Amino acid sequence: MGNALLDQIIEQGQIKSLTLKNIVDPDLGQITTTTLIDGGNGAYPIFVDFTDASHTVIKIQPTSSTIAGTYLLSVQLSDGFATTTYNLNIVVEAVKLIQSKYIKTNQGPPRFISSLEALTLQIGVVKNYTLPPQIDPDEQDRIQITIELKEAIVLALYDTKTTTLTFNPKSESNYSNGYEIIITLMDNSINPEKTIYKLIVKIEQAAKIIYQIKNDTVGDLLTSKIANSKYQSSIKIVQVSRNGQLLLKIKSSQGFAARAIASVLNETDINVFVEDKSNCTTKIEEVLEGNILQIKLNFTNKQQISTSMVRFSVFKLQY
Repeated sequence: MGNALLDQIIEQGQIKSLTLKNIVDPDLGQITTTTLIDGGNGAYPIFVDFTDASHTVIKIQPTSSTIAGTYLLSVQLSDGFATTTYNLNIVVEAVKLIQSKYIKTNQGPPRFISSLEALTLQIGVVKNYTLPPQIDPDEQDRIQITIELKEAIVLALYDTKTTTLTFNPKSESNYSNGYEIIITLMDNSINPEKTIYKLIVKIEQAAKIIYQIKNDTVGDLLTSKIANSKYQSSIKIVQVSRNGQLLLKIKSSQGFAARAIASVLNETDINVFVEDKSNCTTKIEEVLEGNILQIKLNFTNKQQISTSMVRFSVFKLQY
């Protein structure tokens, strides 16, 4: 090739072709192959490729989502005996926007006027927390508040009219030691900006006791917690061992919903029985990985019972 390759500068969303000219080999009669590789001898960027089998024209076509920057490639010529490599820098530039004095600008994202301090809840005590006032550098902008309760959905409700979170940790339920609620403030500017906050909620755990829910079914309890939301959920047996241990896995279309269900299930919600034998008693020992219940089964003649004989009432829940 007669000359070194010049840097190729292109904007996002544009197309450019580079023709490789004057490829010669001093040994007449030998066939020269042209290969395109990146600077690390690996796969070159997907927006760069030859246009045909002759490998004499390189097409460069970065999309609007291609990250702006310099991409180092190499064009390698080989006749089977000797190899020559030429560096090729492709510089992808961001699209240049023409600024007008009439275009509305955004002076910054909205924010709370005070910081969010961690909350500590006590089991059995209802607590209300009203979000601090918000301000935006652009006084004419309206502020939208988005709340992601995540796993805290089992004990918290949010009132959009009063911007108040209500926490109601009940004594008959199991809770984690802490939860994280995501709060997003976004303005309605043409070029919107947002600020994301994390509200930490801690639970003061009371002495652990074996609890029962006599009047609420799992469906009633979760319906009161997951208002206006629907999640397809189910429960399946993961493992049954002869030492009397049963593992039940809660599956859901949303991971946090599965963990929420696992946290409120108790012994009275699960009916375990063995074929041709009387029902056995159960005790939930702990929750594994957030959505797997480890249950202790109490029955006689353990050695005469196989895994296939164990059955349980499966809840098919939709919220």
